Amino acid sequence: MRVDSWIWSARLTKTRSIASNACRDGHVLVNGVRVKPAHVVRVGDEVRHAA
Repeated sequence: MRVDSWIWSARLTKTRSIASNACRDGHVLVNGVRVKPAHVVRVGDEVRHAA
């Protein structure tokens, strides 16, 4: 599943486009690495908000 879709479906953002923008702006980390919106999230991955 795409990370932007996951963030939106977990209701961490109001819309998927806001989730995509957060990824593009470098605010999303998966396993400690900044990712693009299309990055695939798998079971066991850690998704965090970058400060």
